[in-house]
Amino acid sequence: MTTKTRTARAPKGAETRREALLSDFALTPVSDEERFAAALAVCQRATDASDARELLDALGLLDVAIVRGAA
Repeated sequence: MTTKTRTARAPKGAETRREALLSDFALTPVSDEERFAAALAVCQRATDASDARELLDALGLLDVAIVRGAA
């Protein structure tokens, strides 16, 4: 009985499909209204101000100039 060593095989089409999927992905700019709506949704679900600030900062929605002006 002979045994064959298995090798990982990826069809040649797999790489081109991956490249196609990556090139099809396009980021669209987010409007100020959408950013504001997202920030409001985060603040509604946050347990307190520090939680809201941490979440907004993690999502890139924290505008430091506005926060300083509100203080």
